[in-house]
Amino acid sequence: MKKLEKQMQSGRSMVEMMGVIALVGLLSIGGIYGYRQAHNAYRATALRDIVLQGKLAVETAKRGATENTLKLYAQKTSINCPSGSCATMTENGRKKTFSLSSQETKGVCERILERTEELNNLGITVSPESCDGSTVLITFSFDVVARHSLSQ
Repeated sequence: MKKLEKQMQSGRSMVEMMGVIALVGLLSIGGIYGYRQAHNAYRATALRDIVLQGKLAVETAKRGATENTLKLYAQKTSINCPSGSCATMTENGRKKTFSLSSQETKGVCERILERTEELNNLGITVSPESCDGSTVLITFSFDVVARHSLSQ
């Protein structure tokens, strides 16, 4: 009579495979969260730099500060302009107030609001006061005192 040899089975159990899948899922969620935080911080820094450069472009315009200067600058940057009019100017005597607006996500808005004090020190005011909703219109405003032209 032949002896029946016991066959050895190799492989992983279903419980082990589910554990691996759960671990990969947790690592993926952590990676996505970290990426989103890093992207929001990058976008907030980029937006701050865009506004600072726009302020500098307006302040150093050869013929004085104009709304057109800021509009041209806004078109060349990565500002998310929802309505096509994200650069505006209001004038009160020699004081001109310029505004740049950008449609941003809630995370970017929160990062910008964390930097409000830094922006205020640079002469830039930020609205809104809160970041309610999935996308928020953020407006950056700064004042420029108009210079006299050389012909006057």
